[in-house]
Amino acid sequence: MLGAFISDVEACGEVYSALCAGGVDPQPEVYLTPLAGGGGAWFDAAQRPEMLAAEVAAFLDGAESYRLRAWRGFGSLRLSERAPLEDISRLANAVCRYGAALISALAARFADPASPFDHDAALAALADYAGAFDSLADFAGESLAARLDGAATLHPAADLSRLGAGTVERGDAFAIRLGRDLHMFWTV
Repeated sequence: MLGAFISDVEACGEVYSALCAGGVDPQPEVYLTPLAGGGGAWFDAAQRPEMLAAEVAAFLDGAESYRLRAWRGFGSLRLSERAPLEDISRLANAVCRYGAALISALAARFADPASPFDHDAALAALADYAGAFDSLADFAGESLAARLDGAATLHPAADLSRLGAGTVERGDAFAIRLGRDLHMFWTV
């Protein structure tokens, strides 16, 4: 479902957790309590899913279920109180790798009022992330250069702004502007 991004996160969870710890966004954490009640604890959400599950299992000490009571470091993302630990981990690692603002913007773009806690489409879009650019012209120039792979050179009069805008207008890509950065995602 989330393809290469999922396996990338599973392989590099600790790396992203370390990046997040040194970054601008606060470390994604979740506060879980046993479903039956009792005290809770904060957990580092930006770790491998199996490591998070092991920590939570040790905390629950035989209890079968948990309830997500609070979270921090996820930007404006909303999480379900019954969110699976695997989903929490993958979302936290995406936040660490790409930033809470970008993941939140993606979640808003793909929001489904029927399931406000489903962030799969936002995470899936990361598999087609082209990068951050200053403008549509920069995006078009870099994309075209990569596709040509040095086989030809661009004509100096090429209108890269129109080419980039046309790519978005045709629906071949979409853009999310965050500050100065134009984050581009392929749709084809």
